Amino acid sequence: MLFFADVVEHGRESARSDWFHIDFDRPGRDGFGYANFEGHGQLVKLRHANAQVLDWAVDVATYWLDRGVDALRLDAAYAIPAGFLASLEKRMRAARPDLLLIGEVIHGDYAAIAKASRLTSVTQYELWKAIWSSLNEHNLYELAHALERHIDFCRHFVPWNFVGNHDTTRIASKLRDRRHLPHALAILFTIPGIPAVYAGDEQGAEGTKYDREGGDAEIRRPLAHQPADLAGDSLRTWQMHRELIALRRARPWLVDGVLKVTQLGNRSIAFEVRAQKNLLVTVLNTDERSVSCTLPPGLVLVAGHAVSKLQASELPAQGWGIWSSA
Repeated sequence: MLFFADVVEHGRESARSDWFHIDFDRPGRDGFGYANFEGHGQLVKLRHANAQVLDWAVDVATYWLDRGVDALRLDAAYAIPAGFLASLEKRMRAARPDLLLIGEVIHGDYAAIAKASRLTSVTQYELWKAIWSSLNEHNLYELAHALERHIDFCRHFVPWNFVGNHDTTRIASKLRDRRHLPHALAILFTIPGIPAVYAGDEQGAEGTKYDREGGDAEIRRPLAHQPADLAGDSLRTWQMHRELIALRRARPWLVDGVLKVTQLGNRSIAFEVRAQKNLLVTVLNTDERSVSCTLPPGLVLVAGHAVSKLQASELPAQGWGIWSSA
């Protein structure tokens, strides 16, 4: 940041010296001591109590809003004082009442942070972990537990749901069995909240996140294909995303519908989302044998694969299905 460079150059005389948590009497890498973000010396911690810092943040956000941006993702929101974020939200909302503010919250009390910071949404890392972990371990009880937590979160804020982002191993690489990719996507696109797709996941991009310097390189490299060039598994993954996005777009009531787990086993799960007269049911089977599921009357299969029977429907091995009332 240029402002901190000014402090390095001018020391106590810098007009920006009170923008940061600095101790000029303590030795440090730049000639004095200062606080940083989570041990990263290159990320100097701002003094959020300084009104000029808030003005600067508003100016940065306004720059992008003036260029047509209608949503902002606030990095490491869990580490920023809630009062600062709430003040930022108030000033930005005055300019753009419909502004979407998403906070990155990796750990902590999601609901409390969202409320105190006045954020529209925060990242649902608990559910992200449960999706790939439960599929990998054939333990859908873990997913059910996370969905129960998700139900509670939805009472307080609209969760930002994802199966991958720029800080995580690609979902196509995270899953041990690629046959489970549709299952992960079916969860993402049918639960309450706001589903988000990390660029490249829609074509099955692969890449591992490493806990080291430069460890993000694989998950942030340029995409291999344009949609017109897709083939094989990449094309099928892209088509599946289009199908599920269309399904979701046609049912906006899923955002704040009421979620309930209705059937559960180690390798199979069913859950429903209700909103007034609307109903959607998702059933996943990760077993090597078929599984039967009993559905409420009047539902129509809108995605996946299932075999209709007289009293119930049957999912084939590794199958999934989504039924809807409309």
